[in-house]
Amino acid sequence: MSDSLDLKVGISGVRGVVGQGLTAQVAFSFARAFAAWAPGSSVAIGRDTRTSGEMLRAAVVAGLLESGKHVVDLGILPVPSLQTAIRLDDELHGGLYISASHNPGEYNGLKFFRADGIILYPQQAEELIALWAEADFPAGPLDRPGTLSVRGGAIDRHIQRVVDLVDVALIEEAELTVVLDSNNGAGCYCGEELLRHLGVAEMDLLNPEATGVFAHTPEPIPEHMGQLAERVAQLGYHIGFSQDPDADRVSIACCVGPDGRAAEAIGEEFTLALGAASVAAQAAGRGHTVSMACNYSTSRMIEDIAAEHGFPFRRTAVGEINVVEGLQALEREWDAKHPGDAAHFAFGGEGGGGIIDPRNQYCRDSLNSVALILQGLAQWKLGRALPDAPRPDDGRLLCDSWRKVALMPCAIVKDKMTFDDIDRQDGVMEAAMKRYGKADVPPEDIATNDGVRVRYPDRSWLHIRPSNTEPIVRFIAEHDSEPQARRLVDEAMEVAKAALQ
Repeated sequence: MSDSLDLKVGISGVRGVVGQGLTAQVAFSFARAFAAWAPGSSVAIGRDTRTSGEMLRAAVVAGLLESGKHVVDLGILPVPSLQTAIRLDDELHGGLYISASHNPGEYNGLKFFRADGIILYPQQAEELIALWAEADFPAGPLDRPGTLSVRGGAIDRHIQRVVDLVDVALIEEAELTVVLDSNNGAGCYCGEELLRHLGVAEMDLLNPEATGVFAHTPEPIPEHMGQLAERVAQLGYHIGFSQDPDADRVSIACCVGPDGRAAEAIGEEFTLALGAASVAAQAAGRGHTVSMACNYSTSRMIEDIAAEHGFPFRRTAVGEINVVEGLQALEREWDAKHPGDAAHFAFGGEGGGGIIDPRNQYCRDSLNSVALILQGLAQWKLGRALPDAPRPDDGRLLCDSWRKVALMPCAIVKDKMTFDDIDRQDGVMEAAMKRYGKADVPPEDIATNDGVRVRYPDRSWLHIRPSNTEPIVRFIAEHDSEPQARRLVDEAMEVAKAALQ
């Protein structure tokens, strides 16, 4: 893992400030390393709209071609569209995507994918990083250089798979109105088409120009979603969605009470929770079972939904690939007990706005998320889910009422401590482990494979974990109310501060 402040190299990929930590030479050398690691002859590439993307694309293509690979350029598209294309095409043996995800515009990065479209497993990522660090890559045969081709259609294919997962007729019947903020990122190439295929009654596209010059800070969290909330309130629409630049994450804004004239971004945790509520209602109606998973730092709302329906549930370490591995384990376990059960599937994700629906692909997918949440909103509006619960007379309050009825009350507080010296980070974690690793709770309610997490008898929890890429320790807690969650975080941070004295 790189120690540079301008270049972060880890199991989730590479990111850095362009022209400082991340240069064309770095991109070229990582492409050479990936070509040496990846089996097979063909590699798919894609990117988001960042202004540095074309420069890095040229470097990546050069590295892959020099290594003798056939490069299939899928163009600018959401990262889940690239992953779906890899999974469905037997001729593609892996992929590389150019994006810094939710980081600001001066950043860019590289993500690497296996032949099944899944992000590299941790051990595979470590193998790739070791190859890159050694910087000893064999060139391709001079008499058979690599080739480049350009291919379209990946977004359309992806949209169709997403649409096939939900009840479009139900969404059409509900006559939903939607604002979509693609923030000048890759979502600009799919948003209008997705909403049209889903049958929404009215749509408003916010920041739909694919310029890569972001209208606001890219991470889809409430403090960056003021423009979207204002537009939702102005139009009085049912719901608003905010995508990040590579369109794997999405967050929600909606009108709120009592008169529905104001709107707010309700928080990235609600994406997975409402998606799970939608999936659970659909599965219950069809007699299906859904095994659910999320990471240790994600809200208990999905856990509550799984418990309500008697579904298997699991938590994992933080990170997309860890949740993917958790979902795959749940599927194997179910299949071992119920061989060939077509009425079972897995579903999960992370609380940062990322739903993972393996029926489509093992990856976070904002298109999938939008479709599932609109299906759930339609179920709620038309009384197909929770039919005995009262609905608001004011349609603007539809989403706000759905989340309040479908989900149990809870509040998450997130904080962090930043250090100049990695040894101080280690000291904080030692103190946290000593205090919370032996908490007076059942052993199964303590996890120590990703920092330390404690689940208390009142269903509250605290998670303290070090960042994988920066000298930061994160403190996350959930309780019935924000003051109670804040108290858990403050107490843990006092333990940390005492360890630094």
